[in-house]
Amino acid sequence: MTPKQKAYELVMYKFIDWTPAEEEFEVPHAKECALILVDEIIGFIITTTNQSNLLKDFQKDYWQEVKEEIKKL
Repeated sequence: MTPKQKAYELVMYKFIDWTPAEEEFEVPHAKECALILVDEIIGFIITTTNQSNLLKDFQKDYWQEVKEEIKKL
């Protein structure tokens, strides 16, 4: 899944149902929730010591791209 697809999935399918009922707040709130999740994932990747640096860098870069795509939505 591309970072753009993952960003869309997180915001529009995973978090949109957990937002305030007023429609104008749904997407911004869902985006904020998704950004918090992605920051947690990046933090976990950084602190995990049993992976190679190459794998860590790949995973961190992927999630950083997801974060940027979420901001664009």
